[in-house]
Amino acid sequence: MSVESIDFGEAVEQLDARKSAQQARRDSITNAFTYLFQGMGVLVTFATIVLQLTGTFSWLGWFIIPAYWAGVRLLFGFLFRIVIGPRLDAKYPLSLPSRAAADY
Repeated sequence: MSVESIDFGEAVEQLDARKSAQQARRDSITNAFTYLFQGMGVLVTFATIVLQLTGTFSWLGWFIIPAYWAGVRLLFGFLFRIVIGPRLDAKYPLSLPSRAAADY
């Protein structure tokens, strides 16, 4: 049995194209979660500042900001490692986790 170089070359190119497409899709999903985390953080930070300046919370309300950035970061890290990462691995088997996912 012999393998023709033309067919082999096409197969490799198609595999590379599929790998690139899967990596792009995986990275876009990972980036969406990163933007969601950061966007929610900005909203929580601004809302906390406004509520603190209007006197709605006691001085303990200032702990909401670091609690969000630390606590939700841990939650997102857990979700990426336990739930989201394995699902992305199954859906896009030719892709690798991006750096953004590793940062969680």
